[in-house]
Amino acid sequence: MEKIKLKIELLSKKIDIVKSKLLVFSAGIAGCWAFISSHYNNVDFLVIISLILIFVFGFGVGMNLLKFSDLTQKIDELDKELNNE
Repeated sequence: MEKIKLKIELLSKKIDIVKSKLLVFSAGIAGCWAFISSHYNNVDFLVIISLILIFVFGFGVGMNLLKFSDLTQKIDELDKELNNE
């Protein structure tokens, strides 16, 4: 039982880390966009930069969602272990 409690605590810490990474990543993208849009007036350049930032943002969100799905699988495994005891 103690081992399962430690696993649950570890998973909750991993979830907090993933959430904070996602928040920092989103804030970084917003900061980049604010900097670029305030310093450049060329629309074509902004469109190119927007597409690059959207791609990078989508990639980061996708990777974090994969981590969340992995964590939910581990939580389900722990739930099954708890039900078996």
